[in-house]
Amino acid sequence: MWKLDLRANQLSDTVPSELANLRLETMLLLPFLPCTREAVVDQTLTHLVADCEIIWSFYHSMEDARIYDLATAWNEINPIQNWHGVTITDGRVSHLDFNGVGLSGTIPTELANLTKLRYLDLSGAGLSGTIPTELANLTELRYLDLGSTIDDDADFIVMYDGDHFWHWKTNSLSGPIPAELANLDKLRILDLDGIELSGPIPDWLADLTELQLLDLGNTGLSGPIPDWLTNLTELRHLDLGGNSLNGPVPPELANLTKLLYLDLAYNDLSGLIPPKLGELTELRRLDLSATGLSGTIPAWLANLTELWDLDLESNDLSGTIPTWLANLTKLRILDLSSNNISGLIPPELGNLTELEMLALHHNSLSGPIPAEMTNLTKLTVLDLGDNSLSGSVPTGLADIDYLLILNLQDNQLLDPVPSKFDCHLNYGGSMSC
Repeated sequence: MWKLDLRANQLSDTVPSELANLRLETMLLLPFLPCTREAVVDQTLTHLVADCEIIWSFYHSMEDARIYDLATAWNEINPIQNWHGVTITDGRVSHLDFNGVGLSGTIPTELANLTKLRYLDLSGAGLSGTIPTELANLTELRYLDLGSTIDDDADFIVMYDGDHFWHWKTNSLSGPIPAELANLDKLRILDLDGIELSGPIPDWLADLTELQLLDLGNTGLSGPIPDWLTNLTELRHLDLGGNSLNGPVPPELANLTKLLYLDLAYNDLSGLIPPKLGELTELRRLDLSATGLSGTIPAWLANLTELWDLDLESNDLSGTIPTWLANLTKLRILDLSSNNISGLIPPELGNLTELEMLALHHNSLSGPIPAEMTNLTKLTVLDLGDNSLSGSVPTGLADIDYLLILNLQDNQLLDPVPSKFDCHLNYGGSMSC
């Protein structure tokens, strides 16, 4: 049996416990409220009974949910603390996690009555409409994620695990962000990635001084990067990528000394990236791709010795690849593709033995592929295509066990890809053989 629908009828008594053993893709249960049942909620905990009624009503509005995970737990048989995505703390609902569950409709204003809620994750859940101002009543919130989570043009993704289909739907929420959310002064995580906003970054965000993660990526925001971001001194993660932000990068961002992740990619920024960002010595990821960078690769990057991921692709960088990059020995991803970089590939890059991805395609690099590239035994992606490289392909590349993507196309190399590779998939689905 694939689907069991028991709604809209006059059935009474309890749901047989044996139903929990059915392997159903969809179980749509009775319309009565299980929150009045002692097996679900201790009826002496009146606040928890009220919380139960709110989230049950929310659940009952779902259509394309990740049903198997939900329907086997969200029923009158199971205690509320066993319901999917629900955590109870001190007799109240404290966590609600519907990440990727596949809801439909809008965010219900009734969620604002869950006054002890500390964690709310509705990311990638297929919701639409605006962000309710009533969420400002959730003053205990530490975590709020309403982002899309799916970096894809599709409205949803369907995955099959061998037994069941899971549906992850993008959110289609739109702005503005209610200024009343400034009341959520205990927030540490605010993720609005992919929500359709407009206008400048709201200045009331400066009041959320406990924030450790702020993700406003791919939201359509415009205007300058505001100086007041430096008030958020607890930030570890700042994502402003994929917007229409313009003007210079404020050098004051260097005051965010706890930053581990900084993404300013794909904006309309102007001027030089300030050298003071070299003071962010705790950074693990820096993405400045498609930010209009010009000139040579900035020397202040040499200070960022904790970096795992450095992405400078799709800029107007020129000059040569500096040998000091080899001192960033913790790098796992280095992407310098789609620039105007010329000269040789430095053999010193072979010292970056933690590299998993090296992308240098679409530049003006010349000379041989250094034999030292064979030291990069953790590589899964090596993309050197669309340059002017010459000479022989180092045979030791065939001994890199994890290498999945090798692109050497559009060069002047003497040899084909070593035969041990057979055919390896390139970007865009083409093959190098």
